[in-house]
Amino acid sequence: MKVSYTTPSRWLAWGFGLFSSALVFAQSVGDIATQAAPHDNTPVYRIEGKSTTLDVVKQKNRAAFFKQQEEAWNLIQNDAYNAYLESFWAKKAKEKNQTVEKFREGYFNQHIKISDKEIKSTLEKFKDHPQLSKLPAKEQENQVREYLKDRESRALMQTIIDTGMKNKELEILVQRPEEPVHELVLSEKDHMRYGPLSTDTKPVKCEGEKCLVKIYEYSDFECPFCSRIMPDAKRILEEYKGQVVWITRDFPLSFHQRAKPAAIAAKCASYQDKYWDMYGELFNNQHNLSDADIEKYAKNIKLDMNQFQACQKAPKMAEERIAENMQTATQNDVSGTPTVFINGRRLPAVQYAEMKRVIDEELAKKKKS
Repeated sequence: MKVSYTTPSRWLAWGFGLFSSALVFAQSVGDIATQAAPHDNTPVYRIEGKSTTLDVVKQKNRAAFFKQQEEAWNLIQNDAYNAYLESFWAKKAKEKNQTVEKFREGYFNQHIKISDKEIKSTLEKFKDHPQLSKLPAKEQENQVREYLKDRESRALMQTIIDTGMKNKELEILVQRPEEPVHELVLSEKDHMRYGPLSTDTKPVKCEGEKCLVKIYEYSDFECPFCSRIMPDAKRILEEYKGQVVWITRDFPLSFHQRAKPAAIAAKCASYQDKYWDMYGELFNNQHNLSDADIEKYAKNIKLDMNQFQACQKAPKMAEERIAENMQTATQNDVSGTPTVFINGRRLPAVQYAEMKRVIDEELAKKKKS
């Protein structure tokens, strides 16, 4: 198998790509903040003799300042990752008396195995994908195989980097900027999950506000990126069962015509304690969210159809709760989906490694306190 992660640009394309103009701006903002800190009372502009300090501007634009500083920090992280991978390949190739290219290709071949079962399962999952479904069967299989190889290659490189950092072979010496903490308040109307199963709705070792780590997910049932985080969410809930609670809130985007009807259906299911069952049905079938489809999913999870249909026809209570969710989203600068907060910290990337990093940091804080 040939894997062409041979240049920094290919590595940057994996999850760390940034727009160059944003990076220039991020660097300039980062420079200002760095020069001013710890003196955030430095005047940054003056109107008719009255000065405004950097601290005031930052308080008004917390999310924007953090985003730009985070992007600047990501530049450093990306460069460190690229350099470490180059060093790793060169060192290991020398030990085996091979060229870097030959060693790297052999390393990927040794560690990445894609089974026919995985290909078949992935094909089934994405069978309704508009681009994939147009291809001949053999080409579909090839596309999925390459997709799986690419995913496993990226995961393998991340493992190499994580191991290097654990062994202190790679150290990033610049402190990551501290993100603003958003004040999200748990409500008795929220949908909570304490484990990987749809039935894991009761606390294991923690409950409500006393739970160690609270994960808030703002999502849209038509959002393809929202459905893609489901495997990572399940993995987190398996590994941290008893230590986290996953809370989901609706944020149906205006350009997704079936997102709100789907959100209403999930709310109607929740009145029969089947929210998470409907949640799974809707995300697993997000290309098929017509009224007839939704009714079929309601039957699949064995809802009382009379009660469900009555809720669908008179959805005022469901709509009010969705509106409340959207209001809390606006208050916390949510503009797209998926947006995930962990103990009030917004994740820059909604993926397993990033969720794990923040959860581990929050659990470590709890142990110290």
